[in-house]
Amino acid sequence: MTEDKKDTNLEVVGDDNKSKTKEVAEGKDVTMKQTEFEALMDRINRLEAAGDKKQLARYDSAHRDEEESVVKLLELDGKIIKSWGKMKDNFVEKNEQGWWKEDQKIEITFMDDTKKEYDYLYFSKNYIKIPAKIIKENKEEKKIRDYKGQVVNRYLEVIFEVETLKDNKAYKVNSLFVN
Repeated sequence: MTEDKKDTNLEVVGDDNKSKTKEVAEGKDVTMKQTEFEALMDRINRLEAAGDKKQLARYDSAHRDEEESVVKLLELDGKIIKSWGKMKDNFVEKNEQGWWKEDQKIEITFMDDTKKEYDYLYFSKNYIKIPAKIIKENKEEKKIRDYKGQVVNRYLEVIFEVETLKDNKAYKVNSLFVN
């Protein structure tokens, strides 16, 4: 189909016995008698009720419009989190009242490659989720090798190129650190 050719719909014109169709441009109203419209809607409802639900769902998913994929980035202290790691061992102590206390620390890496250590409790209570749309998805196969250089495991690393919905800033982030 050439670009100058417009999508067209059909318009029903004429009386009950001699219905004709003619093409109309996209966005125009279609005129038909109420009895014809009700009969058409009744037929559509009957077909959907009698139709195979699995096949209808397959058709709908194949013909739906492409939706923007949205992920949520994590923000802490006004900075977007790139990754986290190095969870320090739990240091457990018993205080005077007999309560046990865990001292958990987590190292956070931000998008500007600065690293900071936080109490895990502070991190888990104070991060904010920032919605971002996925612009591009890069997949790369990674290999884990043993001391002899033999491949012992493979995995797929997915890196998203995203843009925040709030301020349209672009970031690259590993799929492990979103949502």
